[in-house]
Amino acid sequence: NSNTVQATTENNGTGNGTSCGTEDFESMPATNSSYLEREWSNQGIVWTATNARTDKQINIDGDNNRAICIRKGSLKSSVISGGIGSLTVKTYLPFADSDGNYTLKVNGVVKGQIPYSKTAGTFTVNNINIEGNVVIELVDETTSNRVSFDNLSWTCFSALATADLDAKSQKIAIYPNPVKNNEFYL
Repeated sequence: NSNTVQATTENNGTGNGTSCGTEDFESMPATNSSYLEREWSNQGIVWTATNARTDKQINIDGDNNRAICIRKGSLKSSVISGGIGSLTVKTYLPFADSDGNYTLKVNGVVKGQIPYSKTAGTFTVNNINIEGNVVIELVDETTSNRVSFDNLSWTCFSALATADLDAKSQKIAIYPNPVKNNEFYL
């Protein structure tokens, strides 16, 4: 008989799963250049934006690809199931405002910053990693910068199978050693 072989599994879960949801702002109410509260529904999610405009002047990717522009306000989802692993959004300053950041909150807890500038950019906040139901919110209550948002998407949270176990205390033991004369036997 050979020696016993032992191994311990590692929990290397990132929490980032597959694409979970998107908001492209195409189903918003009619275009309007006034900063008002907006509410619309897309893919079963109700979105609310405060101090938001929806006219063509704020679109990031041309006149036919809608966006939303928020000034000293917020964009908030209704409850979304499936959790969240990461969030990605495109931002742009359509007017003569200064660079800055919107705060990303999930379930009311700050999870990251979303930068914005005169150069359109797509930004991702990784390692959010919240299971179950979530509410996504982008908020800026301190500046009066007018920021356009488009192509919001997020991944569902999914723990790897080893996360279901207490991976640090689980060991695999194989005895007797299944190798004989450099050949593997089952």
